[in-house]
Amino acid sequence: MYIINRAGSIEPHKTKGVVTRFYKLHTRFYCGVDMHSRVIYLCIIGEDKKILVHKKLKNQDTTQLLEILEPYKDSIVVSCESTFAWY
Repeated sequence: MYIINRAGSIEPHKTKGVVTRFYKLHTRFYCGVDMHSRVIYLCIIGEDKKILVHKKLKNQDTTQLLEILEPYKDSIVVSCESTFAWY
């Protein structure tokens, strides 16, 4: 697994003690979603670790999000940050 660090670079994700035995380690595309109250930040990277999509979307209409994901839907893993009641 890879993450995008604060500098915008892609690096291997380091997990300590996390069991990921149910996760398929290889797909063609990876998507990270960061949800806020009014916007969604979306990033899709390819298996070659190159950023394919990096967008800020309004989260009032999911149509745009689904249109962006459509070309990648056959081989993508989507990870979403979910922090309930953060504020």
